Amino acid sequence: MTRDELTALERALGETEPPDAGPARERARRTVLAAHAQARPRGRVRRSAPLVWAALAATLVAIVVTQRDSGAAQAVERLWGDIVRPAEKPPPTPVADLALPTAGRLLVSDADGLFVVARSGKRTRLGRYDDAAWSPNGLYVAASGGRTLVALDPTTRRTRWTLRPGARVSLPRWSPGGLHIAYRAGGALRIVWGNGEHDVLAGRDMAPVAPAWRPGTARALAWAAEDGTVTVEDADTAKELWTHKGGPVHHLAWSGDGRKLLIAGRRHGAIHDRTTGRTTKLNLAADEELLAATYHGNRLALAVRTPGGTEIRARGGVLAAAGRLDQLEWSPDGRWLLAAGDQWLIARAASRPRVASLTVERRFGTTARTHGWTR
Repeated sequence: MTRDELTALERALGETEPPDAGPARERARRTVLAAHAQARPRGRVRRSAPLVWAALAATLVAIVVTQRDSGAAQAVERLWGDIVRPAEKPPPTPVADLALPTAGRLLVSDADGLFVVARSGKRTRLGRYDDAAWSPNGLYVAASGGRTLVALDPTTRRTRWTLRPGARVSLPRWSPGGLHIAYRAGGALRIVWGNGEHDVLAGRDMAPVAPAWRPGTARALAWAAEDGTVTVEDADTAKELWTHKGGPVHHLAWSGDGRKLLIAGRRHGAIHDRTTGRTTKLNLAADEELLAATYHGNRLALAVRTPGGTEIRARGGVLAAAGRLDQLEWSPDGRWLLAAGDQWLIARAASRPRVASLTVERRFGTTARTHGWTR
């Protein structure tokens, strides 16, 4: 009990004179005397503390019972309740092996299918699909499996619509406004409206590289052909807005403001500023390989394979890890970066550096792939 609580208790007791006070005092006196009779010598007085508290409790109970409706007694009762009331139960502890450090949901696939992982680590299975992508704000999921493309409600797990273009489907990507989904069917680029209608051929000889929608515009899409040509086109009219041809392409990514487009292969790459026309090459050594690249806003993160393992390079620092990390996901708030592959690491991308390891083998196995982190 603190000094302030003792002072308040003494004040409340001093102001209270209940009816039938004499018998109440006598009962309290006998209780206190009995407690003292059982007390040990002064040298070990600490062990009698429970008895003293019991005597005090008896005194308080006698006063509160005999004058329960008085203001002073109610004050004592409230004070006593504050002192002995059990502490509130702590919130449930998140699942330690796959808990996320900030708000959001993660899409993960493995040999058993596609899952939504909540912040607590709880998994919700959506079905047997190989690849997937969130719609804006995580309202829906576009998922592909075999020759089928579906749109799913991640909350109810219901299928909104199904599309079968006649070839193996992969790499679905939802546009920023949610009006279109671009995907690869066989070796062709196809674009369908977000409601599953008006599925059209948009390009031929598409490389197995995820198409990238330009932020800030409803229709502009960048995609790579097998010969290394990158085209930015209007999704509604198929009009070519810009083209670039270099070496083989493995990565496409737009900055958050839609000004810069990263085009990269395994051992080369450059950032093309579509506003100024300036090109900035990536700084990759001869023995390094680019495994993944992703923007959050205008912050670019790279996963680079080095002779010693993998380096996660982002503005402000480098995280080195053993093994291969070929997947990168920014948290929705941009404060954390998930690097996945042989192991899963989450690094704080803001404030003080902090790295946490996620154990996923028991939940997904070693073949798990990530497909986006959304609200």
